[in-house]
Formats: sequence, structure tokens, C-alpha cells
Amino acid sequence: MKIPGSEITMNNAPEVMNLGAKAVSEGDGVFDFEGISHADSSAVAALLRWKRLCEKGHVAFEIRNMPSGLRDLCLLYGVTDILGSDAPGSTRDPA
Repeated sequence: MKIPGSEITMNNAPEVMNLGAKAVSEGDGVFDFEGISHADSSAVAALLRWKRLCEKGHVAFEIRNMPSGLRDLCLLYGVTDILGSDAPGSTRDPA
């Protein structure tokens, strides 16, 4: 799923989370952040929710084009390992 818009903030997080949940229910666990230039901690919450839904539904979870600011938030909150090897900066990240 390509994340719509240019930002994920508290203002649009519920809508974005629901779009992601719908994508997972349809078997799509790829979350592409291309075009997202700003994200706050609600984007981290969305990622964690989508990861849980993917695990529950046995759908492969993948993050693409994560913006550097979101990557920094994931590192700050210590969730890169929870998000898996697809989360840039995780200890399982081959980069």
C-alpha cells in the first residue's frame, strides 16, 4: 500500500491506520512511504498496528521508503527490532 498524502500526523493518523488495516485484510502488507515528508509518533503507532495485523493474518510485512524522520523516531522509541528486518536501523538490517 502506498501511503497517501505527504504526512502522517495526529490529524490524519486514524484514517491512515484504517487504510493500512484494510490493505492488510486484503493481503497487502507492503507499506510504501514514498511521498511522505513528515511523520510524527502516530506514524510509529500505525506501523506497530500494521505489523501486529500482518502477524495475526499471516501476511508478510514490509516497509519501503521510510522517511529519515520516521526512522529516527523508530530508533528513539526502540521499536526497530519489533518492526523487523525491514525497519531501517534494526539490528537485523543488513545495511
